[in-house]
Amino acid sequence: MKRIIQLVVMLFLIISLTFFLLYLTGDPTSALIGLDVSPEDVTEMRRILGFDRPLYIQYFEFVGKVVTEGSFGESFRHHQEASHLVLERLPATLELTFAAMFFAILVGVPTGILAANFRNSWIDSGVMGLSLLGQAVPQFWLGILLILLVGVQLRWLPISGRGDWEQLIMPAIATGTFSLAYIARITRSVMLEQLSQDYIRTAQAKGQTHPKVLYFHALRNAAIPIVTLVGLQFGFLLGGAVIIEQVFAWPGVGRFVLQAVFNRDFPVVQATVFFVAFSFGIINFLTDMLYAAIDPRIRYS
Repeated sequence: MKRIIQLVVMLFLIISLTFFLLYLTGDPTSALIGLDVSPEDVTEMRRILGFDRPLYIQYFEFVGKVVTEGSFGESFRHHQEASHLVLERLPATLELTFAAMFFAILVGVPTGILAANFRNSWIDSGVMGLSLLGQAVPQFWLGILLILLVGVQLRWLPISGRGDWEQLIMPAIATGTFSLAYIARITRSVMLEQLSQDYIRTAQAKGQTHPKVLYFHALRNAAIPIVTLVGLQFGFLLGGAVIIEQVFAWPGVGRFVLQAVFNRDFPVVQATVFFVAFSFGIINFLTDMLYAAIDPRIRYS
C-alpha cells in the first residue's frame, strides 16, 4: 500500500509538471490555425480551446478531468480523446520495450557471468571492451546502420513497420544494446563480489561443481542488484523507443508523441507522459515485490 500511494503521488506530480512545462512553451493557438489569420480568429480559437482563462483555472479543470473521468481532453489535431489515441499505440511501444529488455537480459547476464568467470583473461577484456562500445554507440546511429547493412545490403530483415516478428528484431537490438552493455558490466561486478565471499569457498570445499556454485549460489545472491538495474533500465528503454520508433517507422507512442510535440498537441503529450510514467511505475513496483521472492530475508511491512 505504501508503494501504491507513492505511485499515485508520483503520477500526480508528473502530470502537474507536464502541464506547466507545456504551457511555458507558449500558446499553441497560432500553430494550430496558421499565420494568415486575423487577430479576431485567434481570439475566438483561444476562447474555444479555453486558453483565454487564467492558468490556475485551466490546471484545476485539467486535474479534475484526469481524476474523475480519466480524460486528458480532445486532441487538437485528431479531434478524438487523447487517452484513446495513446492507448491504441501503447501496446506497440511496450512490445518493442519488452523485446529490447528480453534481448538485453538474454545476452547481457550470461556475458557478464562469462567475464566474471574468466576474470583478467582475454575473454574478460573482450567482453568489457564490447560493453563499453555498446554504451558509447548512439541508438539512432546503430538503428540506421542495421537498416543499411542487414535490411538494404543483405536483405535479411524488413527495415520498417510492425506486424511480423521479423520486423521487431532490428528495432529491439537497436533499443536494447545500451542496456545489454550496462547489464553485462553490472553483472560482472556483482558476480566478482559474490565469488570472493566465504560461502563460495565453503560450497567448493564441499565438492559442489563449478557450474552449480556459479549459477545456484553466486548468481542467486547477485540477483538483487541485477533485478534493480533491469527495473531502472525499463524506463530508459521507454525513452529510447521514441527515437527508434522514428527510425524504423514503428507505430508506437514514441513516434506519435514526437509528432504531437511538433504540432503543439498538448492533450496527446500529457496523455503520453502519463501512460509511459504509469508503465514505468508499475514495472518498478513489480521489481520491489520481486525482491522478496528472490531473497526470503527481505520482508515488507
